[in-house]
Amino acid sequence: MPDEIDDLIKELQNDQVGQPKTAKPSPFELTPETIEKFVLEKANRIVTSGLNSIEEIEDALKQGINPEEILAYSDLLKSTTGALETLNKIYLQNKKIEATREFKTMDAQKKLPGNTTNVLITTREDVMKRLLTEINDVSIPKEIIDIEIEEKD
Repeated sequence: MPDEIDDLIKELQNDQVGQPKTAKPSPFELTPETIEKFVLEKANRIVTSGLNSIEEIEDALKQGINPEEILAYSDLLKSTTGALETLNKIYLQNKKIEATREFKTMDAQKKLPGNTTNVLITTREDVMKRLLTEINDVSIPKEIIDIEIEEKD
């Protein structure tokens, strides 16, 4: 029995030695230009870690049901979902900004001189005169004219 205990102690000591020490994250200097990159990198790390943890905890929950584990799992799921929603909002906001820029660029190009479309500026009387002259210029087959004259008589 003492041999078994000694073996267990040796195994535990070996496991602790084999675990890598976590390196402290290097300080990240935040400037207005690097904020977006910083947020996206950290959000990616959080979401990836959360999703990996969810998969690991799912297996543990299937083996035994402990109310504390279920609560921890639900909190982890909620926080990971919140992080994904935040990333999606950032993505949609960036897409909206791009679309607005494109729209404003197209609108500005449309207003540039030289980009005018064919526009007719005239009065109502001029339009009516032109329509009436076009109607008179249209050639009407003689049979139709003869029929209209006979009906009037």
